[in-house]
Amino acid sequence: MNTRFRVALAMGAAVSLAACATITRGTTSQVQIQSEPSGADVRTSTGFTCTTPCTMTVNRKDEFSVTFTKAGYEPEEVEV
Repeated sequence: MNTRFRVALAMGAAVSLAACATITRGTTSQVQIQSEPSGADVRTSTGFTCTTPCTMTVNRKDEFSVTFTKAGYEPEEVEV
């Protein structure tokens, strides 16, 4: 039976902060990647791979997509 993932991406800091935030908070953010059920294989358009739940570091200005796959479930792609 194929079913859909519930996915969540949580930014460690808001990406819509003003330019001065770069000075005080740096140029990267931690992104937490989770799925329901956990244990999904993750691949990003930047080449990062992991198994959920996991955390990755990204440049604040980067846009990327995340693809979730797990046996018995339909693949899910999320734009970030």
